[in-house]
Parts: sequence; C-alpha cells; structure tokens
Amino acid sequence: MTDTPVLDVRDLRVVLHTDSGDLAAVDTVSFTVAAGRTLALVGESGAGKSMTSLALMRLVGKGPRGQGVTLGGQVWLDTGPGHLGRVELLAASLADMQALRGRALAMVFQEPMTSLNPVFRVGWQIAEAIVRHEGLGWSAAERRALEMLQLVGIPDPQARMRAYPHELSGGMRQRAMIAMALACRPRLLIADEPTTALDVTVQAQVLALMRRLQRELGTALLFVTHDLGVVAQMADEVAVMYAGRIVEQAGVQELFHAPRHPYTAGLLRSMPSVVGRPDGSMVEPVRGSMPLLARLPAGCAFHPRCDHAQAGRCTQSMPALAEAAPGHAVRCARAGEIEVAQ
Repeated sequence: MTDTPVLDVRDLRVVLHTDSGDLAAVDTVSFTVAAGRTLALVGESGAGKSMTSLALMRLVGKGPRGQGVTLGGQVWLDTGPGHLGRVELLAASLADMQALRGRALAMVFQEPMTSLNPVFRVGWQIAEAIVRHEGLGWSAAERRALEMLQLVGIPDPQARMRAYPHELSGGMRQRAMIAMALACRPRLLIADEPTTALDVTVQAQVLALMRRLQRELGTALLFVTHDLGVVAQMADEVAVMYAGRIVEQAGVQELFHAPRHPYTAGLLRSMPSVVGRPDGSMVEPVRGSMPLLARLPAGCAFHPRCDHAQAGRCTQSMPALAEAAPGHAVRCARAGEIEVAQ
C-alpha cells in the first residue's frame, strides 16, 4: 500500500454524439482506488456504471450508425515498477493501451460466454494472454494457465484447459474469465456485474474467490454492480451513480448506516427484508425510473423521484458534489437539512 492510488480518475466525461444530440453518459466523475482496496460503483441500469468501466479500458466504440464518442478528463493508472510507470490512459496511444490491457489493468465482463472466444479452447485463451504480455514460451504459458485455473478453484483443471467455453457451466466460465484477467497479475481489476447471471451459491463462491485473490495479489478492484448485498460483502468504499454522475461517495460502513442522498436511501430501502416492513411489504422500490439521457430534467436529475425535492432549489441548478462529513461526499442541495429514512 502506497500513498499513490493505482487508479486516479479526474472529471471523466463520456459524451455520445447521437441523432438526438450530444449526450453525457458519464459526466465529471472522479474517484481513486488504492492497491488492495475495493471501490464499488452502484446504481440502477442506465446510471453510467458500465460506461465508466468501458471508458477506463478505452473500449467505448462508435454507435450503431457510426456516431462518435468523445472522452474527457484524466485517468491516471500507476502501472508499477518495470512497466510504463504512471500513465494517463485517455492520452495513451492504441499500441500502449493494447500493451496495458491484460497486464496492468484487466476486466471481468458481465457475461463470460460473450467474452470468451467460442472457437478456441479455454486453456489456449488464457495462455495466449500470458505469451503476449509476458513473452513466455507456450509450454511455460500453459503451465501458468493451468496454475491459474487451479487457483480459481476449477475442478479437474487439466480437462478444463482442453474444453471450449460452451462446455463449461456459467460459474466455471466466470472463474475462467477471472483466471484470464489475473493471469498477468494486473495492478487494477475492473469487475462489471461479474455475478449477475450466477445462482446464489456460485455467486458466493466467486465473490469469496475474488476477495481471496485480491488479498494475495494486492490488486486494486473496481467493482460495478447494482446489488447492495454484494457491495456490503466486497467494498471498502462506495460511489453511487445516477444519470451519469456520482451523487454520493463514502466508506461502505458510513454509507450503509448514514446515507445522505435520498437516492442512496431509496436503494437501501429497496433491498429485500426478511422481517418485512411496517406496511407488510418485503421491499420498498424507488418510485419512478431513471430518466433518459436525452430528456434529463433541469436541476438535480433525481428530483422528479425525490420526496424531499423543493421547487427552485432542486429544480433549477445541479448541486455540486460536496463533503457532508469527513470522507463522505453528497450531491444534494438539501443534504444538511433532511434526514433520509432507510
């Protein structure tokens, strides 16, 4: 652990140039992730979580009609000694990004079946990344690939090395993706909804595996999810996103016990309760839905769904992300006045 964060994101913007005009899918997002620490990006579908992670990897491409994408801000990655040093990813060349992906930073995607190549064996795909980034021969790379499959707990790893992705279960495919992502010991791992398609038992196994490997390798982890139960297990810090912006950011204990933004409190209330609520319901969903980027309301984007919104203060200008308590930032004009129930 050093004072320099592995990942330092400053005012990241992702602007999509569409037929409806320029849309800010990610708008002035800033955060850091230190070695051995986990930051969770949380929010509903459409909040900008996955777009943020893809932008960090420089994997944001053109739209279906060839519309362009503009990235702004700065993203600094400390690649560690013996590599490229501290790199600004948005300014890096395509060749540098290709060298960095898989070695200095890696990503585990939501659906491994669409990320693994269906025509190559699993062992070959893991070994190919090792050969490319570490210059090992194929025999040494295959031995490393086998070790990684053993490390992630895949049964009979020798047989799985020779298997094609469709021959593995969903849980084993996700473990294979984690093995591939960690094969070159990256400084930063981005996990985008890595357990969404898994059953509860396999999900618990995969999360435990990621926590163990992170401790052993000292990897910085950016964990993208909508599941607050997973956040409670995995995260050290949490950044809550809404309509492309961070609306609250704090340590995981602080955020769960003392949320300051009405949206965060709504997400916490929407978690299933075993004992039920006073009205007899098991959950209390956040009313309404995420606004379309092309139709964002004026002022605070959450105000049409907020029980605490005031005309003028909440409907005219976007509040800044400001510190409400030490280590706890919130984007709400009324953060110091209201108490949000959980």
